[in-house]
Amino acid sequence: MSWTNGSHIFSEIAEVIYENISDDLQRKIIYMELIEIFDAADCVNLNECVDIDPALDSALVEMDIITFEEEEEIDLED
Repeated sequence: MSWTNGSHIFSEIAEVIYENISDDLQRKIIYMELIEIFDAADCVNLNECVDIDPALDSALVEMDIITFEEEEEIDLED
């Protein structure tokens, strides 16, 4: 069974990380570890967390949650 409210919780965590950790690479590493944890807990909608932090978007692309093209579409809409 999938965990559909995970993206809301993840996005709140991501906002705290973004506001408190200035190093992009450190944030990306943290996001990647969190993505693994949420994925293991069957969270299926982390693609809804795009556009909170460029480091998070990069992690989502690298971990095949979203495609590079989807990230580009989001950036163009801003």
